[in-house]
Amino acid sequence: MADIEIIEEIRSRFDRLLASNFLDEAGWLMEALSFTHLQINADSIPEAWEHFQNLGEFPQFTLDEYPILEAMAAWYFEHRADPGRDETAMVARSLAIYEYLLAQVHGHEADAWYEDLLAGIGPTVVHLYCAIGRYDRAKFYVHLLDREYKNGRLREEDYLDVIRVYEVILIREREERGELLAGEEGEFRRINKICWETISARDRHIEALSVENARLAERLAREASPALFAKATEWLSSAFGSSSESLNADTRRLLELAHVFTQEPFRSSWFGALPSYTYLAVKSELLGRLQKHCLNAECSEVLKADPIKLLLGFGNKRHSPVDRDVIKRILTAAFGGRFNLSRHNLEILLLLKTHRDQAEHPEDNPVYGMEQHSILHKEVWASGWLTRFLDSLL
Repeated sequence: MADIEIIEEIRSRFDRLLASNFLDEAGWLMEALSFTHLQINADSIPEAWEHFQNLGEFPQFTLDEYPILEAMAAWYFEHRADPGRDETAMVARSLAIYEYLLAQVHGHEADAWYEDLLAGIGPTVVHLYCAIGRYDRAKFYVHLLDREYKNGRLREEDYLDVIRVYEVILIREREERGELLAGEEGEFRRINKICWETISARDRHIEALSVENARLAERLAREASPALFAKATEWLSSAFGSSSESLNADTRRLLELAHVFTQEPFRSSWFGALPSYTYLAVKSELLGRLQKHCLNAECSEVLKADPIKLLLGFGNKRHSPVDRDVIKRILTAAFGGRFNLSRHNLEILLLLKTHRDQAEHPEDNPVYGMEQHSILHKEVWASGWLTRFLDSLL
């Protein structure tokens, strides 16, 4: 099978499935691609995929085809340890495609449709270059990501993770030059650890306040209008049918509470209740399902994160390669083939998180009012997305 036919089939498969995991059952296509067996010199990684395309007879990939390029790059990394594979060579192939994609992104970093690509892929590229000892290229991407952070396109926790890697690079380079003083490495790590734990503690405090606020609002609302809660229970049974009993108890309670706050007089009293309680309900169900399949210390560490942020980071390639492997194993064990982390699902999860943040952090955002409430209700509730998404977890 010629490369042109393989590439055509890869494109066609993505068009049919429109899912980031479209290559999961099509490894034979990647195996048959001649690029999979091409040896790449470390110095030529940035140009390797473009050179391969120039030699082929198929149309070059464009920026709009970034989901396909991301999936192909991820496939090389995820299969690096398969029997008979040269792990370094597979990582080099993965990096070559990422390099080509990020070269296409250059100049479009602030465009609405592409603004998360460098911020999403860049940390992975830094990790991979470190893994093969190409610290010069890793540092190049650290500096690009520093710019993304200053422009507000890279999250603080992702930026700190990149800086932790940068710290390791500097230590290794100074060791090679014999310049590292005794105790200096420990001081580097101590400072970084304090920064990381400060961010984590702040996030945990915010989440705890959100849960406590939900409990208080529920108690007041139940006392004021028990009839609305009875109607919310009826809605839950109608929307989910027999599946409603499979939802976690906390999920059911939070969905009922969110539904109550779509009704008057509660809706107008606090528009921010809908994003807050919907977010907590989705988070509750995800966390419950994932924790059942998290049976070792390695994945327990990963799942300390908010599961919605975890999925957004995973979908946008914002985790380290090692963490991505762990997360993918957990997702496969928890959901099998039922759960589809499609682009649409990622967009709605991001919308939900954005609205929740706006509602719960008025000090950093405009007042959350009726207009935002209506948008969220339309996209998450009225569209049926919430029911479909939670059903896919059961």
